[in-house]
Amino acid sequence: KAAFVGASLSCVLVLSSSGCSTYGSHLTATPTPPGRQEVAVHANAVVDNPGPEQRTRPSAELGLRWGLTRDIDVGIRGHGMGGELNSRLRLASGGGFDLTASPFVGGGLIPNHQDNAGALRFPIGMRALLGWHAPNGLELTLGAVGTFEPQASLQSETQRSQLLAAPGVLFSTEFPLSETLHVNLEVNAHL
Repeated sequence: KAAFVGASLSCVLVLSSSGCSTYGSHLTATPTPPGRQEVAVHANAVVDNPGPEQRTRPSAELGLRWGLTRDIDVGIRGHGMGGELNSRLRLASGGGFDLTASPFVGGGLIPNHQDNAGALRFPIGMRALLGWHAPNGLELTLGAVGTFEPQASLQSETQRSQLLAAPGVLFSTEFPLSETLHVNLEVNAHL
């Protein structure tokens, strides 16, 4: 297990050197079971400025989660430009569905920010996740995200700070390849 974590961390550090902060949650609506620890490696593609000036940047993350109770877990994830602390709080469950709130707080660097000077970012927000447990271990998740993000420019001449409100939606699916290996595919859209 330690070798896997070490190899995963090395992979994340190498792949994320050209990365950008991610808006992907990589979460389903089902909290990690109590007493269980999960290790995850995430590969992302972040698209900036859709249109003719579009930039796509790769980003890799390493995530750790711990199940506290049947309805609560906590997690931390890090990437080359920052990290996030989050939790999942199951609010309701029944009929194959889970409704979960996922508060989060993070921090990081945006390497090319508006005036290309870079900026520090400190996102704080909440995800509402609705998950359906489909047959064969497949879980489909639909979510809404609200983020407030204070940012501060790194260029000393401008010293511009701003507060962004970034609503968004997400759709993800998670399916097991084996008892210990799951694949999560996720699409996010943020205004």
